[in-house]
Amino acid sequence: MRISESGIRHRTREARPVKHGQGAPRGAAVWRFDNQGVRLPQGYNLRIEVEAPALVHWSSDGWCTTHDTPTQESQAGIHAAELPVATLSHGAKVVFTFYWNDAARWEGSDFVVTAGVPEDLALPTDRFQ
Repeated sequence: MRISESGIRHRTREARPVKHGQGAPRGAAVWRFDNQGVRLPQGYNLRIEVEAPALVHWSSDGWCTTHDTPTQESQAGIHAAELPVATLSHGAKVVFTFYWNDAARWEGSDFVVTAGVPEDLALPTDRFQ
């Protein structure tokens, strides 16, 4: 169990590739609190999975433009938001934080994922079938 800076508890799960049909749409790299080192291959969206309902507040231009994407709960109880970042160029950074709905507070930290890395270095994704 990991507790984020905002006090939200997160179960620790082993980082693994997400196969097609297991929740992640084709072409999505998966970020979780227990897998923050995910690398985003060019042409892939970023799927963020958390254990509680949240709003993902994010930007791909250094906070000049911001977007808010709510998580959706899956049948497995995972709350996920898919960020449409497949068109980002090599080296672009996706920065994001969370607003935790149930706790009514912000995470208090920003997280960064870099786009455009070679696909064979960018795990986990759902490209393994």
